[in-house]
Amino acid sequence: CRKLLFLLEKAPYQDSLTFFYRASALAHIERFLALYRLDNRTFPFEEPKKIAFFPGTFDPFTLSHKGIVRAIRDLGFEVYLAVDEFSWSKKPQPHLIRRQIINMSVAGDFHVHLFPDEIPVNIANPHDLKRLRELFADHEIYIVAGADVIANASAYKKEPAPWSIHSMNHIIFLRPDQQALSCAESSLLTGDLIELRLPPELEDISSSRIRENVDQNRDISHYLDPAIQDFIYQNGLYLRDRQDKPLLTVSEISFDWIIRSGHMPRGLPETVEKLAADAARDGDNVLLMRRSASCVGAVSFGYLGTSELYGAVKDAALADRIRLRASGRILFITGICAEGDDAQLLLSEVIARSLADECVYAVCHPRGGITDDLEDLLIRQGFRRFEGMSNYLEVDMHTPLVLIRNLETTIQEPLAGDRRIRDVISRGHARLQLALTGLYPGSLVLTLSSDVIHQRLLEQITSFNHVPIVPVTPRMLGECMCVPFGKMLRG
Repeated sequence: CRKLLFLLEKAPYQDSLTFFYRASALAHIERFLALYRLDNRTFPFEEPKKIAFFPGTFDPFTLSHKGIVRAIRDLGFEVYLAVDEFSWSKKPQPHLIRRQIINMSVAGDFHVHLFPDEIPVNIANPHDLKRLRELFADHEIYIVAGADVIANASAYKKEPAPWSIHSMNHIIFLRPDQQALSCAESSLLTGDLIELRLPPELEDISSSRIRENVDQNRDISHYLDPAIQDFIYQNGLYLRDRQDKPLLTVSEISFDWIIRSGHMPRGLPETVEKLAADAARDGDNVLLMRRSASCVGAVSFGYLGTSELYGAVKDAALADRIRLRASGRILFITGICAEGDDAQLLLSEVIARSLADECVYAVCHPRGGITDDLEDLLIRQGFRRFEGMSNYLEVDMHTPLVLIRNLETTIQEPLAGDRRIRDVISRGHARLQLALTGLYPGSLVLTLSSDVIHQRLLEQITSFNHVPIVPVTPRMLGECMCVPFGKMLRG
């Protein structure tokens, strides 16, 4: 009684009515305990000797799952539900949300428990199954699985080994049209087999039907507990929006590096050809940018040591000023021929390459002068004019600030492809760049595009795994699986 009063005093409550509800509930519990002990002396707690280990995604935990759990429990089993962390194919709700739904669903069922998260069990891993048996050393352990799992799961297709899944006892739920396991399937399992079947009214429940009804704001209490229905609607779960990002495909953007006036491709736009000719005359490098094989812009540049500054700027005082500020290799940009986002991508690509080549300072001195658009682009990267020099802009690259432009990846179609929305994103990003240049005056603000990053990742992953960058039919798979980490595991 003292413990019950302690719980009553410490329990948080919203108002006096909630307080009296809890006081009344605890009073009834205390009265029941006292009368039961007077009549029966003690509470008999019998521990079941058989354990049912039920792994699954449970996305969500439906009345069908609950029917399976109760049918197993009524056979005298202690049931443990093991919730998968995530599934590569099913794209479920976050793990903790699914555990919370299960907890609410089985709260009133005795001998049904959630298996601890701290002990992961992979049924394809014999070491995990051995540890599971050791946890329940004095009990018989049964694995709960559907007939489809036995037929299709990779764990059952492996060769039997010591402690593997094939040697475990099984409780198998059959499909509506299935009388028993096939001889080939049952011959792989050497443990005890118990075959069960769900009632017909529970066999047609599926997560896809739940999502369809949630989309249309219908009642789903005949698929899962009413309390779970309220939880799903209050938290906006199981709506049929896109559950994954679009397939990562080969980008239409590509870059060609022409080093030291090397061979220049034909069919370039007139402005690009002029920039390339000037770069070839002065021995500069050229970066060409293509969209769908068509050249859309170029930038010419070179790397200078401190001893080469005077030859490039033709001004001793200016060379001395740059030399005092730079103290290292210098990126010297001599021309940019592009517009809008293409100019941003070109400039970012050149600067990123120069950082990798250990440049610590950048100077921009275009041969044709600095236009208003070019000046706006450079200022957003942190460039500033030299005092008294209208055609020279400089930026310190010792401590660059990097922005990842990836907002487009968080917006779904058809909005992601809307030109007006992309223009709004571009304008907002430009304002963010200017704000950051105000916070860090004179320092480089480098913008990297998620499209280019994804293209680089795609090239490196496919090259490492020895598979083509463009999907082929039939599919060609490599030895390794690429596992994405980050936002996917945030929940």
